[in-house]
Amino acid sequence: VTLVGRDEQKLEWMRTAALARADMFGVRAKVDTRRLDAFDPVELQALLAAARPRLVVNTASVQRGRIVTDRPDGWTRLVQEAGLGMTVLLQARLSLDIARAAAAAVPGAHFVNCCYPDVVNPVLAAAGAPVRCGIGNVAILAHAFAGLLGPGHRRLRLLAQHAALSAFRRPAADRKGKAPMRLWIGEEEIDDVYARFARV
Repeated sequence: VTLVGRDEQKLEWMRTAALARADMFGVRAKVDTRRLDAFDPVELQALLAAARPRLVVNTASVQRGRIVTDRPDGWTRLVQEAGLGMTVLLQARLSLDIARAAAAAVPGAHFVNCCYPDVVNPVLAAAGAPVRCGIGNVAILAHAFAGLLGPGHRRLRLLAQHAALSAFRRPAADRKGKAPMRLWIGEEEIDDVYARFARV
């Protein structure tokens, strides 16, 4: 596993977390880190050509997620009022560069985008980038629900978008109305999502 990023301290934290996770699952893993000051497409292509990965996953974005929720500045207020959709180009920029670099350096490698994938992935596909899939807020929520159900539960399927996660950032008592998602456990669609998963 090769971790690439701009911040050496965060890279070391991610390396530690990756090795810990590998140990948790009894998997032997070698984790290297590579620091790049900027995600320059030429440097990325050279790095990817040397590493020859089968899977490239991007979590880096010009629009950092916590800025939208944690800092009460003008940009945060604008995004909260206008909607996260206005950040699409900021979310897509690095993913597009990385996907193109991967396609040029290692044709056939799978590219996974973790930056607002429900909106960004169609943008990447329209630009000709070979994006395989995304993972993000919906997967986080689905795993939180599955974890609460415990081992041996029937298959859980979730149809949602980023607004669904926002509801579960609030205390259970503050969640009102119908949950902004559709959820099935086995073949049964669940209507009382807020009540059933109040502990999430």
